[in-house]
Amino acid sequence: MHFAPKVAVRVAEAFEKIRINPGNFADGRKTFKETNYESPEQYAAEVEYAEEIFTPLVEKCKSLNRAMRIGTNHGSLSARILSYYGDTPRGMVESAFEFARVCRKNDYHNFLFSMKASNPLVMVQAYRLLAAE
Repeated sequence: MHFAPKVAVRVAEAFEKIRINPGNFADGRKTFKETNYESPEQYAAEVEYAEEIFTPLVEKCKSLNRAMRIGTNHGSLSARILSYYGDTPRGMVESAFEFARVCRKNDYHNFLFSMKASNPLVMVQAYRLLAAE
């Protein structure tokens, strides 16, 4: 589900597996606004906001025993990730891991990752980084 966390919670009631894109699940549509974080605390506050938005879906999927695919798209990384990691394979992986940490924090482990990029070299590098973690 893109752009509509509340809809995603409802969709989880009807489907066995739901896909979310961490780049726009909590942050909405891409604005191409550059964000510069003055401190790690500012960055952490944005991560905390994403967690707050994502947790209801995690709880719903856990309670219904639904699977989730955390699908990172190179072309739709959040402003937070772009500002901190740049437009990189590392940013793709960290975007997925931010959401995976929320899943694990809520004792939900029925998820998998996918990485998508129009440039095959970027996608392969992202998968290699993901596998190395």
